[in-house]
Amino acid sequence: MLRRVGRNIRRQSSLFAGFYNYTIFVQTGNHPRAGTDSKVFIVLHGQDGQKSPETNLSVLFRDDFDRGNLD
Repeated sequence: MLRRVGRNIRRQSSLFAGFYNYTIFVQTGNHPRAGTDSKVFIVLHGQDGQKSPETNLSVLFRDDFDRGNLD
């Protein structure tokens, strides 16, 4: 099970008691028009064909994913 915690994604393992934390970074290029105002999503894929639901990485009312930025 995945859930978003701030800018991090937290996964609860069914095999072990506890959580795994994934910190996701998105870096846009430094070329003209390399940023985006679109929503950015991520899906994590496991070894056994499991996959997470789509997780929105965009933050409401924040100008993220601008050209040349690391978000």
